[in-house]
Amino acid sequence: MFEEKLCKVDSGSRTISVGVRKGARQSSQQEPVLVLLHGVTRMWRDWEPMIPFLSHDWTIYGIDQRGHGKSDRADSYLVRDYANDLIDLLEQNAFGDSVVLAGHSLGGMVAAEAAAKAPQRVRAAILEDPPWDTMGHAILKTNWQSLFQGMQHVCKHAGSIDSMSHALGAIELTQADGTTIKLHQIRTDEALRWSASCLSKLDPRVLDPLIAGSWLEGLDWKSAATAIQCPTILLQADFAAGGALNDQDAQFFSQTCRTCHWMRFPGKNHQLHGTIPSQIAGVIDQFLPK
Repeated sequence: MFEEKLCKVDSGSRTISVGVRKGARQSSQQEPVLVLLHGVTRMWRDWEPMIPFLSHDWTIYGIDQRGHGKSDRADSYLVRDYANDLIDLLEQNAFGDSVVLAGHSLGGMVAAEAAAKAPQRVRAAILEDPPWDTMGHAILKTNWQSLFQGMQHVCKHAGSIDSMSHALGAIELTQADGTTIKLHQIRTDEALRWSASCLSKLDPRVLDPLIAGSWLEGLDWKSAATAIQCPTILLQADFAAGGALNDQDAQFFSQTCRTCHWMRFPGKNHQLHGTIPSQIAGVIDQFLPK
């Protein structure tokens, strides 16, 4: 059972909504803490399909990142802004002295930054398909841009979940060969409804820097790779199956981060924790203290 609490960031000017589930270990034992970081347009509950497969020993914190879910809106939505929020919370000791971070997509980039800049607070990091340069200027050459443009339109004209889900399904994605497909052709009805639910609680401005190709401004992720000291696992989905982490970035990170173990998942899409939840939970559980 999760309880929700609000944590202050930016010197108390904004609140971040956090879901909390206490672990099963006794107070005399070391309390293993896991912090879950969702991808852009989602909420912390995006991790719910995987949580039943995790050990009950974990105390879990799920964060709604700025502009998402129940967290406050903000003036800027660059990746570095999300990372600064997490580092602020870590430095406040909001989750305990030392935590394991698991981040999907945006959350993976945020986790990497926090591991590099708050090493005393992060004892391990699991980075699930962090998009890095795919969602920098290169986004202008992919169908991710048309997806986010469509999502922003749906978000700005929010109605019922049914109507938003239908509108999402009608989004046209431009392929590399110039042809188009509609989102409902590659997403299930259940996935569209969940996305609609998340968008109903999203600040539409979250998507501005992604659409403009400026999301990574001020983010030196390659330097972060050299600074990370904790054990790190990089999970790469299949780019041809809808993954967002390209081979060049994955290879650079795995070779530059001295503590990185690189795992690839052929044929699997960007949502690894949703499509193969037991496998991803198993990767995370290896960081439980013995």
